[in-house]
Amino acid sequence: MALRKRASLVTEQVADVLEPYRGTKLFVAVSGGLDSVSLLDVLLELRAELDLDLIVAHVDHGLRRGS
Repeated sequence: MALRKRASLVTEQVADVLEPYRGTKLFVAVSGGLDSVSLLDVLLELRAELDLDLIVAHVDHGLRRGS
């Protein structure tokens, strides 16, 4: 499956999961790792469509040396 198509599929799936939260505030904890930053990117893309008020906090979980 092409990368763009896969990314679109992920965005659609996240939108489906977040549908019940349309028009609400959503608190997002971001560690700075690839997975949390990727999720934040998808949420920013969906923010207007789902009328989400995103509150983003950076969380340093301290699991890696130098974090």
